[in-house]
Amino acid sequence: MIATYYVTDSLSHDSGSNHPESSERVRSLNTLFISMEKERLTTIHEISPAKDLSLFRMAHDPAYIDFLERPPKPLPISIDPDTSLSPGSLAAMKGLSGAITTINKQIGSSQRAFLLARPPGHHARRSAGMGFCLVNTIATQALSLLSWNPTLRIAIFDFDVHHGNGTEEILGKTPGVLTISTHQYPFYPGTGSGRENHTGHSGEGLLDIPLPEGTTDDAYYRTFESCILPRLTRFAPDVLLVSAGFDGHREDPLGGFLLTEKTYRHIGKQLSSVFPSTFIVSILEGGYNLRALTNSVRSYMEGLNS
Repeated sequence: MIATYYVTDSLSHDSGSNHPESSERVRSLNTLFISMEKERLTTIHEISPAKDLSLFRMAHDPAYIDFLERPPKPLPISIDPDTSLSPGSLAAMKGLSGAITTINKQIGSSQRAFLLARPPGHHARRSAGMGFCLVNTIATQALSLLSWNPTLRIAIFDFDVHHGNGTEEILGKTPGVLTISTHQYPFYPGTGSGRENHTGHSGEGLLDIPLPEGTTDDAYYRTFESCILPRLTRFAPDVLLVSAGFDGHREDPLGGFLLTEKTYRHIGKQLSSVFPSTFIVSILEGGYNLRALTNSVRSYMEGLNS
């Protein structure tokens, strides 16, 4: 059974009027999780927020975290044309920090977790937010785990339609960490061509898999089976962190893939089958059509549960 984590304060973050990254995304998914809990497919856990953003200093420059905690002028502030720091953003980020700590404590007692993270995080760089993202939740979680146990082997798999540039910038060549990303290319944010791919002596490293606009379920299956699963299997992670972005769905307004719920179910089912004893944590990234997002998340979680 998957433990789902809901950060109530995530509703406080305001991306701006008519912004695709709205609080309705997590509201709709929380409604889904309530339904799935009745079906005994998940258990819902609310998060107690952290007192500050100190945990994010593992992944971000101290000056940037100081800015987020004590902005120099009245809010909201535009971080970039797509990203805002609103009056409620600090509470949302404290909630994410609390979630990271809570989930990390479950290693060994829970095999699957899904975090309704908002704002998303995989574009947030070491010293700046971008692309709807303020802090990089998944990179912070990886570094937090390594600070607790430096011998852990951690894999990060990002299937958002956009390249997780921030995650890769922060983690770089961190020993014991393998980062894999599939994404539309060329596309925002313009990174992830595959030219920087590398493999360390223990199997860690970076694997970017750029895919063209119009990528279908069948094409994604082939990539997943021939490239992603073999690399993950060889690495044999103790922890698998998933940047779960569902904006590759054919109905999503921000992506150019033609995926359906079948792909997300397949990903979940294969990860669960190949890594039955591995602690798998999925963290919400993109997905901006509410119907497609809800259906895709359900399919992915049903796959993980199978």
